[in-house]
Amino acid sequence: MKKAGLGIVGCGEIAPAYIKNIKEHFSGLLEVRACADIRAEMARKRAEEFGVPKVCSVTELMADPDVEIVVNLTNPEAHHPVTMAAFNAGKHVFTEKPLGISMDEGREMVETAAAKGLMLAGAADTFLGGSLQLCRKLVDQGRIGTPLNGTAYASLSVKSGRYFRKGYGPMFDMSPYYITALLVLLGPVKSVSGMARIPFPEKVDEKGNRQKVETPTNIVGLLQFESGPVAVITAACEVSGYYPRNEVFGTDAVLTTNDANGYGGKVMLRTGSGVEDFQDPEGFNESGRALGVAEMALALREGRKPRASAEMLFHVLEITHAIHESSGVKREVDVKSSWGRPEPFEWAALKQAMGGRK
Repeated sequence: MKKAGLGIVGCGEIAPAYIKNIKEHFSGLLEVRACADIRAEMARKRAEEFGVPKVCSVTELMADPDVEIVVNLTNPEAHHPVTMAAFNAGKHVFTEKPLGISMDEGREMVETAAAKGLMLAGAADTFLGGSLQLCRKLVDQGRIGTPLNGTAYASLSVKSGRYFRKGYGPMFDMSPYYITALLVLLGPVKSVSGMARIPFPEKVDEKGNRQKVETPTNIVGLLQFESGPVAVITAACEVSGYYPRNEVFGTDAVLTTNDANGYGGKVMLRTGSGVEDFQDPEGFNESGRALGVAEMALALREGRKPRASAEMLFHVLEITHAIHESSGVKREVDVKSSWGRPEPFEWAALKQAMGGRK
């Protein structure tokens, strides 16, 4: 199968994980052909570190005919302008979360991709990993009975100043992983209620500077799913540690997923007769970031939608904004977008497309 040429835009903290996994696990389908960053020295650093053949400006990368997919790893403020520039250059895009800062940005990206016949996919793509795919299988097989409710907890102890800025915070930066996990298990959300607080109007950032907190950092949302269940999502910055988790409660069992911020990990099914553990089920558990890019490239070659689709990204974005809106107006808010659960992901199909390479 023809490899997809990639251009990495944004060569900061998360870029090494993407490039490393592309080269080690997905080289049968993907090839990084160019790196670009607003900081030219950072692009050069990544290119030298991983043997990427071309370092260039963002404009030059967009014009490169060898780049088929732009992998947008920039800060959230740049997701919209970089993605739109890629679309205007005729490129497909895989973007990190969130889709955009605002609903208007997200909507424009989704509509532009559709109008131009281009593909838009992105994070959170961790649901493609072996553990969450196993969770999907257990729910679909009826192992938990009728799903009734669920929980998701994105707990962080962070001092990074970016978490204090508008468009960031735990709900926009971290909760997409946990909300997406619930969506894959239970389907789309039809309405939300939320409470969002700023417990500390000023905080000391990682550099020791006092900084005004512009966005809620302690948020609780109640999600009403179209299929009937309800779930609670909690996102908080000030807790003393990292204790994320997802659980789905059914009439016959409780399913505890792996950390939805990862592609593998322990899954636990608890029934009245005991506990069944599943540790790193078969799949791309260790490969991590870039699995969604590989699945997107396969979708391009097969002429279908990617599983981590534009509709999914926009639905998650609307849910996060609706939770904040609900807190402001003090009432339940309808979620207007919807999203069809994709077909289960068979990692063996991806492996086969890469010529058996894992």
